[in-house]
Amino acid sequence: ASVCVATVAAAQGLEWDVVFLSGFASACGGGGGGFAGDAARMCVAFTRARHHLVLAGPVRELGGVPGFGEVVAAARGLGGVRAAF
Repeated sequence: ASVCVATVAAAQGLEWDVVFLSGFASACGGGGGGFAGDAARMCVAFTRARHHLVLAGPVRELGGVPGFGEVVAAARGLGGVRAAF
């Protein structure tokens, strides 16, 4: 097995079995939502995973980003939101 670290832009056209996505900078980046505020970039990020997508970030802040709130709500509904600490 191998590990690849890439930006959302560099990942376009590629896919992996499992994708870990950090939403920390997006949620804390001055209110604009970072990549989470860009629907096209979110689509690329979320569709790179063949089997599992793991999103790490502050749920409360990400849930308030337009378009991202629906993702958080869906994950919650499926029992997929976990507190790390």
